[in-house]
Amino acid sequence: MRTRSVFWAVLFATAASFATETRAQFIEPLRVGNVHPLSDVFERKLDGPAYSPRARVDVFAMGRGRPTVLLTNTYVGANASPGKGYFSLTIPDRPATNVVLRVIAYDAASSNDASFFRSANAPVPATGRMLLDFHAWQPMAKFGDDPDIAAENAYADALDRMHASGIDSDKDGMTDWEEVLAGTDIGDDTSLMAFEAIEVPIAEVSPRAASPDEPVLVLVQWQSVPGRTYQLQHAPSLLPDPGTGEVAWEDVGDTITAEPGETSIRVEVELDEPEAVIAGHFRLKLVL
Repeated sequence: MRTRSVFWAVLFATAASFATETRAQFIEPLRVGNVHPLSDVFERKLDGPAYSPRARVDVFAMGRGRPTVLLTNTYVGANASPGKGYFSLTIPDRPATNVVLRVIAYDAASSNDASFFRSANAPVPATGRMLLDFHAWQPMAKFGDDPDIAAENAYADALDRMHASGIDSDKDGMTDWEEVLAGTDIGDDTSLMAFEAIEVPIAEVSPRAASPDEPVLVLVQWQSVPGRTYQLQHAPSLLPDPGTGEVAWEDVGDTITAEPGETSIRVEVELDEPEAVIAGHFRLKLVL
């Protein structure tokens, strides 16, 4: 009976030792995410499923030699909830403490297609998650060594891709590409290039019965963005001209550039067409 007790005691001791050794060898996976939402150069919050092409994220371990790829082919918006512009990545084989990681986010699904990238460098913490704060967008090296020219070319390239996507982030009827050109807010459906008022003063209506051929005064007002230049146009009818097949739009007055702080432009327009009040139409043209 005593021999058996000794045997069980040895067995329990061995099991306890094995369990302790197993716990000591466990290495916590490294979870990597971002502190602030990632937005592209047009201030749109990046989110893999929402935009095309998607925003790619790569993770590298930095050392004395060439960087080691730890994770690639992942996208902003992957495994992250809630909110747009966030990502959450898991590296199963946690790098050693204080190894510096470089995380790069691209504004496209691949580095070859990207126009800009954002990066963040940080050492691996001893425990817990690794939350990153990214630097400003930088143009890809493929656009040249001159930083000003590279940034200009990268912006134009990103703008072309935005145009091709046809995305309307705030669902206000203007695509993101149109809003960037107009200077309006991509994320605000009340910020768009649109008329605020087109009206004929009451004093103008009565005299027209006696003198229908006299010019009529129309007050036109639209939302404006400081620094943007506009051309107001008018057409008596939206029916295409039989000769040209196009609507006969004509410029009304000179171009108008919104002054600093001017978010609304109001002008008085005299129209010579007798039926202008009834059948006339206005439109705004952005002068680039």
